[in-house]
Amino acid sequence: MAKLGSYQPREKVEVPDNLYFAQIKKIELKKWSEENITFNWTFEICQPPFLGKRVWVWGTTGTVPTPKARITAWGAVLGYSREQLADETKFDTDMLVGAYVKILLKTWEKESGGTKQGVTDLLPMNDVDTQVLQGFLAQLPPAGPIKVAVQASPVFQRPVTNAVPVVQQPPVAVVQPPVQITTSTVTAPIVTQPVQTTAAPAPVAPKRTSSFPF
Repeated sequence: MAKLGSYQPREKVEVPDNLYFAQIKKIELKKWSEENITFNWTFEICQPPFLGKRVWVWGTTGTVPTPKARITAWGAVLGYSREQLADETKFDTDMLVGAYVKILLKTWEKESGGTKQGVTDLLPMNDVDTQVLQGFLAQLPPAGPIKVAVQASPVFQRPVTNAVPVVQQPPVAVVQPPVQITTSTVTAPIVTQPVQTTAAPAPVAPKRTSSFPF
């Protein structure tokens, strides 16, 4: 469960608005009034050029997981349902401290004037994100197992040596040669048959007619 405490900002460092890999460093329960209670989240950016420099950023959520509440969206990324978020015995913020997440840092204009920067979104991490994060953390001294806020993702050990960053290759288009369609005409062979000829009958010798006795 989050502990009641004061919100203690660190030395301000200019961090551009962007997506970052970060580690959850602290989740504190802040009671502004009986009706206004918030979770104050502290994150440390864990990627170059801020890697290892203890650059912290902050975000705030409510404590009531209504359908459109920020705590509901963040809880879903961290693997918690609305029912679990509403149950203090099932939503233990201390268990989330130390986990690595992907955050969106954004600057907006305040109604009272001026601007404010903070973490507005947590985004789900996929396998490629996890491998890229592992490559960044490999540049730091080993610190034991790493907790990653990604559903159904095992805890991986930080390697002692630098991990080779994963480079996604663009899909290779396989060009098939055009199919040559050949139209051919099949001609039946011409067979020359011998011509059957009918022989003319042999001439018949004329009958001899003579009155001579021999």
